[in-house]
Amino acid sequence: NDVPLFVVSDGLDLYINPILARNGLSHLKVMSNTGRFNSRGLEIEFPWSNRTCTRCGCCKGERMEDFRQKHNGPVRLAFVGDGFSDICAVAQADLLLAKKDLARYCTERGIPYTPFTDFTQVAQILVDHGYLTR
Repeated sequence: NDVPLFVVSDGLDLYINPILARNGLSHLKVMSNTGRFNSRGLEIEFPWSNRTCTRCGCCKGERMEDFRQKHNGPVRLAFVGDGFSDICAVAQADLLLAKKDLARYCTERGIPYTPFTDFTQVAQILVDHGYLTR
């Protein structure tokens, strides 16, 4: 569908990239923190600078804002998340799909979202909202 798809995570590329590769998705762009083992153990780096966020190493909301600014026009962004590290993305999402902790957070604050259980359902929701075609 020529729709840009990114993995934005506050986790580590150390495990994200192997999971994507195992599922045939190593072509996806990943924005995350980096982890490397060295003689002292695990070394973590935070390559994404956050302008205002002090909560995240790689702020998903700021990455979405960067994407929107880069494309300098009307861009509709869908966000799919399930945890507390997704909270910053809520304000940037035109379509918010949430489950688990993120759904609970949104429910407690009256933030509208579309619930989902798996990525097959996510794909159908994106079709239903005009982000993808079948």
